[in-house]
This record gives sequence, C-alpha cells and structure tokens, in this order.
Amino acid sequence: MFSHMACPNPTTSGVANIELASTSVVANKKFAVGSFDTPGAANNVAISGDYAYVADSSPRGLQIINVGNAALPTRSGSFDTTNDAYCVVVSGGYAFVGAGDIGLQIINVSNLSAPTLTGTFDTQNSKTYRSP
Repeated sequence: MFSHMACPNPTTSGVANIELASTSVVANKKFAVGSFDTPGAANNVAISGDYAYVADSSPRGLQIINVGNAALPTRSGSFDTTNDAYCVVVSGGYAFVGAGDIGLQIINVSNLSAPTLTGTFDTQNSKTYRSP
C-alpha cells in the first residue's frame, strides 16, 4: 500500500517533490517518484485526495497540483493571492491560505480549475507565515 506525501523545498524556487511512502513490507521506506516545478518558491504543501495544494511565493499564490499519477503531476488550477502564500490547510472544499501581512485568505477550491476567493480574515498585524 502506498500513500502520497508532498515536501516543499523552500531553498529552491518552485520545487515541490512528490514522494510515495511505503506502508507495505518495507515499512517507512520513502523514495521520490516525481516532482512539479511551481512558478515561485514552494513554501508549504497540503494534500487532499489526489491533489497537492502548494502555498507559493514570488510569484505569489495557491497552486493546485494533481498528484493522482505521482510520476507525472500536473497543474489543475491556481489562485493569485495578493501577497506571497506561506502556509495552506485544506478542508471541506476550501483552502485556508496564510498570506503574510494580509492575513488569512479563504479560497473555494470545489472547482479546481477556477478557485475563487470566499473570504478573508484580518490577523491584525500578526503575519501568517507557517503552519505548525
């Protein structure tokens, strides 16, 4: 049995490595099977189903990558945040993106090819950079 894991490489612009983690006989054996070069620096990644949601900066935004075929990931959609995206959590058809000085952006990702801004939350000068 295999599961998807995505790891950002914040020191190299735009590299989000897609790996498979084995839970079979060779437990905890990890090996890279594919990668996807995002437009900016991949700061954080959340996995939901067959999709990796990448918080990207310079250029900024949310990148949605189909990792159903981990050897050949493809971009399904993107959303341009108004600041660099630093962290992302996905739940119930929404991506919650921490976008630095502008706070939290709530993005409806039910249409993966055309995500839309649903709302924002002003973190009142508390910058949103990394998820725990």
